[in-house]
Amino acid sequence: MRGYRRRAKGLRIDFPKVTRFGLVRAVVAAEAVGSDRIQASRLLMDTARSLIAESRSQLIESRRRMIPTLRALRPPGDLSD
Repeated sequence: MRGYRRRAKGLRIDFPKVTRFGLVRAVVAAEAVGSDRIQASRLLMDTARSLIAESRSQLIESRRRMIPTLRALRPPGDLSD
């Protein structure tokens, strides 16, 4: 009731410091959790990207190694590449 009356009169409503600091702590904690999750997601994505790049390079290398073997196994009259 007191807050309503003060608002109706246009007066400032004071919140106890405990409430204000509690809200500030809650906001800071929520931001910290959010930033930790974002950081963890970025690390997972970077790991996945590096694994994909490594797999691609291994695939290219295995193809390079297989080409001479496949050419050697070709029948003598085959001219296709």
